[in-house]
Amino acid sequence: MPDSQLHYCATDKELYDLLMASKQRITESILLGFARERGIFCSPRESRESLVDYLSLLTYTYADLDAMLGHRAATQRTEKRMSIRLNSAVNLEDIKAVCTEYKEGASGDEKVVTKQEGTNKYTATVNYSELDYSKTRLLQRRDKEAEIEFFIKDNETIIRMPANPKAQSVVDRLKRSLDVRAQTTIPAEAIELSHLKTPEVRTRFFTSLITSIPGYRMENVTDVKVESKLHDYPPPDDLEEGDDEADETTLEEKAAERAMLSVVENIALKGQGLLSSPEYQQLKEKGFFITNIVGKSRQLDHPYHIIEFDAGFDEPREGKGFKYNVRGVYRYVNGVHTATLRQIPKEEKPPFFDLLEQTARQVLSRLTDDTPETGQP
Repeated sequence: MPDSQLHYCATDKELYDLLMASKQRITESILLGFARERGIFCSPRESRESLVDYLSLLTYTYADLDAMLGHRAATQRTEKRMSIRLNSAVNLEDIKAVCTEYKEGASGDEKVVTKQEGTNKYTATVNYSELDYSKTRLLQRRDKEAEIEFFIKDNETIIRMPANPKAQSVVDRLKRSLDVRAQTTIPAEAIELSHLKTPEVRTRFFTSLITSIPGYRMENVTDVKVESKLHDYPPPDDLEEGDDEADETTLEEKAAERAMLSVVENIALKGQGLLSSPEYQQLKEKGFFITNIVGKSRQLDHPYHIIEFDAGFDEPREGKGFKYNVRGVYRYVNGVHTATLRQIPKEEKPPFFDLLEQTARQVLSRLTDDTPETGQP
């Protein structure tokens, strides 16, 4: 039976840890306010440590503690999305049935809300909490939401979800239920690069993706993550003993270079025009390949906004778990673009997600046709 409410029992040490770990959100003025609410006036010159030490020894009700946690709570960041494609148009009634079945069987503190939009979209929103043991105990439990969307098209069904393990486990369960109702295993496809075997082809997927979005022109690449190798390096022949022709200094240099390549597994680059930068070109020559990219693309038609796209893989080396997001927009106002990135409302993001998904599948299809067996260009 789901818990109606999760209550806390806080010790003075846990209160101390909570208040000391929240310097940016629970400021000294807020700490003084906690005391004033109890009719206690502390000096504004008192050190933060002294204030927290004193406040942590007082007795608090559940409502008091809830107010403290409210000050500490951070706005949940928009998670990246991922999707799978079912190679058939699943009946909407079957989708409703499996979502209702999951809703009725929800366990723990899960709450599921379902909604139908038109004749070709169905949404199951799963509200749940998860524990983060890296934080102090009172901050370990985080409320989260996973919105699972089903889009039914002519010959396929797209399932879109947040890129996290919880959402993926929910989708796996719903997919199994759909298979049972269909009395067959419905073919499912994810965007993967595991069959593309060379760094050059892996990198080409990202460069083609960011430059091929319909209706947009790529302006800049500001963030790139690269991995060092697809496979383990074999022992180099030029370092074997008994090589009389090799100079000792050359051997030492090659050994040092090989050691560095084996240590550096991934690198993140931030800046402007990264794909043409000497630093990126150097890494590319060493066999590094792109696993995540953030780029700005300008709309070719009105309203000419610049959209910041983000795409990468949950398992970079394996090329699995394609995930993506729309970070925001530089709006075009009175002939100029805004200087700061603005958030895009949640309800306006689906068309951008569709663009990224469709472009990624088209690029992957072209690369696969060019490299059908080994991934060699």
